[in-house]
Amino acid sequence: MFRKIRFRLADQRLWSELTLLFSPLWASCLRWFSKLITTYPKVAFSAMVLPMVCSFILVLNDVFHPEKTKPTDQVFIGPAGVNGPVNNRMSPSLSDVSITAVKLRQNLLLAQHVDSLLKKPKLTRADSIWLMKVLEKESP
Repeated sequence: MFRKIRFRLADQRLWSELTLLFSPLWASCLRWFSKLITTYPKVAFSAMVLPMVCSFILVLNDVFHPEKTKPTDQVFIGPAGVNGPVNNRMSPSLSDVSITAVKLRQNLLLAQHVDSLLKKPKLTRADSIWLMKVLEKESP
């Protein structure tokens, strides 16, 4: 009933065009960076070691002073209309993020189901009806 959709390799074509366009710029940046590293090796080494030392100090601070980093006992209930009522302590932006995450998960599950249907050699009547309902529901 439905034809199988065949995709072109547009992503590979785009990547090759971008590579051709930006390869001279990338090569000049690499030359400049290697020249900088060979000219000032101590500064480059210090720039690599300093963040590691800072990270190590922060970890030690958490290990030896755990009372400052105790987790809170707040329980996330979920946004309204998805998992239940909204927790009053949850900010609106976090609510938007969690709603978006739930919708994204639903879309991924839907895409997996559609892909499994498209791998079949022939679609049944029930598959066709399900696809039509999904497409009608998702269209604006």
